[in-house]
Amino acid sequence: MATYALTSWFRLPSQGMKSYEILSRASCFLLNPSETTKIESTKKVPPIVLTSQHVIRPFHFPKYYPEPWIQFVSQSDIKIFLEIRSPTGQILLKTELQHPHHHSSRDISILEFPPNSLPPPSLKISRLNSSPFTPHLPITCSGHVLSSQDDDTSSSPSSPSLLPLFVPGKLTYTSPSQSFASTKKILKMGMCGGPVLNNNNDVIGMIEGIVPKGASKDDLLEGMVAFIGGNVIEEFVEGYGGKIKKEGVKIL
Repeated sequence: MATYALTSWFRLPSQGMKSYEILSRASCFLLNPSETTKIESTKKVPPIVLTSQHVIRPFHFPKYYPEPWIQFVSQSDIKIFLEIRSPTGQILLKTELQHPHHHSSRDISILEFPPNSLPPPSLKISRLNSSPFTPHLPITCSGHVLSSQDDDTSSSPSSPSLLPLFVPGKLTYTSPSQSFASTKKILKMGMCGGPVLNNNNDVIGMIEGIVPKGASKDDLLEGMVAFIGGNVIEEFVEGYGGKIKKEGVKIL
């Protein structure tokens, strides 16, 4: 089954960089705004891509990116690509994304397809389920990890260094703002931004990160998956739809 990955690349001409280099790798998923919101203006809006904000806006997350040079990077220095990956990690299709929309307080962003590069009808569009969670709900974390034979310094945008990964687990704790799940194995870097799925393959959340050791007063949360719930995603997409309506964006 083909899955989606996301890579961000940066170039700093002021610092002598002549070509783009890898900045970050992550997972992502697609939603249809018209099926996620009740806003009339989204009916003809093409599918959108959702991912972790820290991947495409790293200079706003110094805790994740402590390197001093990251503060020289701005959004205009970054290119973001959606990659459709085969089960073996090969890139089947790659397209540049544009117009990032960022949540004001959560680690989640929306990206758009260029008008001249809309997703083909064959692309799998996820279905969002924002219903309240049930205790111990079985879930699957879907995303990508770096291949063991590759490192994270490749300068080739077509390098097959990401492999799809599906990790089963179950819901352990949820609140209106944050949810946690235990998984059969601790997730690795690259899974952030990927969807959390229920048994019907509906998206019920987005992977935000892994609770590191010492980060929580509750030791039971260590190693668990922290994820943004479907209710937050739904509100965010509705806000995006409201912005389209307010600005009168022309839909092709």
